[in-house]
This record gives sequence, structure tokens and C-alpha cells, in this order.
Amino acid sequence: MPFDTYGSPGFSLDDCKVAVWSAGSTYGTEVDVYGVRILGGDPNFTEAVLEGDDAELAANSRLKSITVELEFADLSFDTLAVLTGITTATDSANYEAMLWDSVNAPYVGLCGRALQDGGDGDLHLFFPKGKLTSLSGIQLQQDNYVIPRATMRFIRDTTYGIFQPIKHNTATAIAIPPTYAQTS
Repeated sequence: MPFDTYGSPGFSLDDCKVAVWSAGSTYGTEVDVYGVRILGGDPNFTEAVLEGDDAELAANSRLKSITVELEFADLSFDTLAVLTGITTATDSANYEAMLWDSVNAPYVGLCGRALQDGGDGDLHLFFPKGKLTSLSGIQLQQDNYVIPRATMRFIRDTTYGIFQPIKHNTATAIAIPPTYAQTS
């Protein structure tokens, strides 16, 4: 299928949302990932080779999970609260703070969008169920911004699978789960 069946290819990540995942493949309130810069995944396969008679007789591989990298601008407490499960203390007139302690990260759903280059449509990347595995880039540096980078592992959700790329003919707002997400 040529890429122009649904318009031009996706270009430039322009939006991303994250929401807490709950049993039954339902999600909490979507939170904007402010200043999203990178959203990408590397599939993790398990593989096996059957050997005998001094030859490889059969091979198998299966997608088990996807390791996702998410980079965003600034230390967004709203985004970090969803990713880490850490609550925020706020006195709107004076401060906002997060007490980092030993907390189990929640499962989350994540969806990013790239608009089409020269078209009306878009491409959404939907990751239904995963957890934060590392967080880097939380540093103050001369002549630079704080740019956190989250690494997450997304596993199989019984309703939405491990990962879904979704193309739309007309640009569509992000929803978790996406409007046209396929179910198993």
C-alpha cells in the first residue's frame, strides 16, 4: 500500500498524551506531555532456533514488548505524576513540589501524533499498557533547559495488544484509547 493512500507521510511529532491504565483496559484522565520532543519504540522479540543434523531446522520469533523512549520539555509535574505515581503537593500561590520516594510506577497508556507532511491526515502511535523503567535528564545545566527522558516498557494489553500505529485521512485529536483503535 503506497503511503499516499491515507495522504502524505507523518512529519514532526506535534502532540502526546499519557493516562493511567486500569484493569479492564480503561484509562484515567489524559495528561498532555508538555513540549514532547521524541516518541519512539524498539520492539523486543524472543526468538528460538531448532537445531539438529548440523543445521538450523526451524526458527521462531515473537513480539514480547516494546521499549519506548519519551523526551519532553521541562520538568512537567503533571506528566511525571502520571508516569511515576508520585503525587504533587501544591500551594498555588507559592510552590509546587514532588516528594520522590519508593513508589510503584503505575501502568500507563501513551499516544503520540504526527501530522501529515502536506496533507490533512495524521499518524498516531498508541502504546496501550506500560510502565516507566528509567528517567534521565533531570539536571540543571548552564545555558540549557531541563529535558527529561523517560524509558518505558510496554507489554500486551488483552484488549489493545502491545502497539498500534493508526493513520487517519483527517487529523484527529489524541484520545486514550484512540477512536479507531483495534481490539483483539
